[in-house]
Amino acid sequence: MFRELASLFPIARESRYGLLARIAVTTSMTTYSLLIVFAGIKDMLRVNAALAIEFIVIIAILSVDGKLEHYLNGLKVIFLFVFLGALFYAFSYLTGIGPKSVVQVLMGIEKTALLIFPLTPAATWFTPYEVSYVLEKIGMRTFSLILRSALSKLPLLFIDISDAAHTIKLKYGSGKIYKSIYYLLLESLLLGNAYYEAYYIYGLPHIEVELIKNKRQDAYVVFLAISTIITTYLLIIY
Repeated sequence: MFRELASLFPIARESRYGLLARIAVTTSMTTYSLLIVFAGIKDMLRVNAALAIEFIVIIAILSVDGKLEHYLNGLKVIFLFVFLGALFYAFSYLTGIGPKSVVQVLMGIEKTALLIFPLTPAATWFTPYEVSYVLEKIGMRTFSLILRSALSKLPLLFIDISDAAHTIKLKYGSGKIYKSIYYLLLESLLLGNAYYEAYYIYGLPHIEVELIKNKRQDAYVVFLAISTIITTYLLIIY
């Protein structure tokens, strides 16, 4: 599970779209999800339509970009948390402290998925260097350096968690999985020290970001996302 989650976060995978196009698409998709969630829609069919169209648009854009496999791998893990949320909704319904009907429970689950769909491509699309570049441009240099270092180590951390848990499970059984914490603490210290030495000796790498890669392709993907979202939103709301 953690290995699949690690594949969601890129370190140096390049995109076919420029940075500005990816920011525009992600922002528009997230705004669309927020508008649908907070619009107070009570018709379940409309929420289903909004969810399906958003998913289709994301799949189409990421298929062209070659990032679909990474997105789906990460989505499988993230939907585990959606499932846990569904259990919470169901428990609230059964105890009478939450939604008053099964339809409300299902709509709550779908709206949660509606928010997750556009946020997951953001993890797949933007490298730590691109995130750091944007933060530096808005005057958050110190925070950008900290975040860049953390994000670049995140995939390695997920892989270490997977290896440690698997090793401890084979040696001691699933009942003593907590023993992997010692290994992970040591690995984190060694990894952090290695990063610090590399930064101290070689300095921080120079950030090179392509804001626009192919004008026609970038414009097309932004137009596709925004026009589809606006049309769908107006049809669903009105």
